[in-house]
Amino acid sequence: MLGLVNKAIENFTIDSYGDQLWQDVVQQNTEFEPCFELMLKYPDRLTFDLCAALAAALKRPQVDVLEDLGTYLVSHKNGQTLRRLLRFGGQSYEEFLISLDELNERSEIALSGLALPALRIERHSGALYHLVLAQGWPGFEAVMIGILRALADDYGAQVWIEPIDPLRGMCRIEIKMLDASFSAGLQFTLAAAGAAGGDDVGL
Repeated sequence: MLGLVNKAIENFTIDSYGDQLWQDVVQQNTEFEPCFELMLKYPDRLTFDLCAALAAALKRPQVDVLEDLGTYLVSHKNGQTLRRLLRFGGQSYEEFLISLDELNERSEIALSGLALPALRIERHSGALYHLVLAQGWPGFEAVMIGILRALADDYGAQVWIEPIDPLRGMCRIEIKMLDASFSAGLQFTLAAAGAAGGDDVGL
């Protein structure tokens, strides 16, 4: 796993719950590092153990913590690079959903070696979509639900998003468009807004 993923979890924990909780999580396992390096490779198991340890420290279901992580990744100032990558897909939420078919390719161009689990978008009747994901990263579907909900707010769309039963070994998320223009979306420009402090990292 690229260290960028672990760094995102580190930043999420510190920004959301404080440095002391992060230190408590790190001390539970000698493999965890107090400060992960963005471009180093770490064992996948370490990342999954890190997520489990964080959920245990918070005394919350891991799926809920991972969904909050997904929301953080595109709504916090540290996640603006990922937000730009995703919003590059379209001017509306529906265009963004359709562009998810290209996310694996675009993420690999933006950051070689990230190797996101394969995903694709399926359009069904009306404004109903299914996001289908390979199960390469346990819990990744919960992270994507957080991202999808945060981006709906970003675009000003009203949507219904829920996980549904896996099919042929693939995770599935159902997305129903209720109102594409429910509210005014947040301001967005594709270009980065100058040099900013802090670690701008995301999945």
